[in-house]
Amino acid sequence: MSAASSTVEALMLGLGERGTAALTEPKVRHRISDLDEVQLHAVAERLEKLRPEIARSWTPGEIESLATAWVDLQQHHERTS
Repeated sequence: MSAASSTVEALMLGLGERGTAALTEPKVRHRISDLDEVQLHAVAERLEKLRPEIARSWTPGEIESLATAWVDLQQHHERTS
């Protein structure tokens, strides 16, 4: 199942505004958990290409933090379903 485009855009806003600090926020974590793998890659690519006038682009290490959060949330979902 994939996340709605509005969910992806809300996620991008939060991650762009607050960076990796947003990865601990419950609403952001919920949005991350809704992503499918294709969407995760698309979000990561967008974060890497953010323009400075919008927000600071993410480093490879920060992208890895996002991916780790997504994997952890997917595994948690599998264990609880």
